[in-house]
Amino acid sequence: GSVNTAVGGGALGANTTASGNTAVGYGAMGANTTGNNNTALGSLSLDANTTGTSNTAVGRVALTTCTTGTNNVAMGVSALEALTDGQFNTALGVSAGGAVTTSDDNTLIGYTAGSAITTGLSHTMIGRSTGGSQATGHNGVYIGNSSRSSSSSVTAEFVIGYNQVGRGAG
Repeated sequence: GSVNTAVGGGALGANTTASGNTAVGYGAMGANTTGNNNTALGSLSLDANTTGTSNTAVGRVALTTCTTGTNNVAMGVSALEALTDGQFNTALGVSAGGAVTTSDDNTLIGYTAGSAITTGLSHTMIGRSTGGSQATGHNGVYIGNSSRSSSSSVTAEFVIGYNQVGRGAG
């Protein structure tokens, strides 16, 4: 590969043909082989990435298990930590989206925002601890600290306000 920058023990250690990557921190992007245009700042950030492209991880273990995901942004310690394959996810805050595994199109802003999502798609969660038990539903909007879903799989729910609980789809 070319136009890569690696700083830290094991950073970009497995790189073969990947280009345009920046890895700063112990083990940052350590498994990357062909994934291009990624940025990893923090120890073990994007550590498992092999072929994923255009991801940005800032914070210790941010996007650490992401192997093939594309166009994801994780900023904060443990943000999107469990994501393996997904695209167009944005998580800003410590542990935001921490349980997301294979999901797309989520916007999660705040400390532990969307922390229960595993495979749910297209959520917007803004505020500390938003989303509650929402794990597999789709198209939810939760705005306000501790606003949360009515169930783990509800779809198209809209909740706004501090500590409010959804009432189902609608």
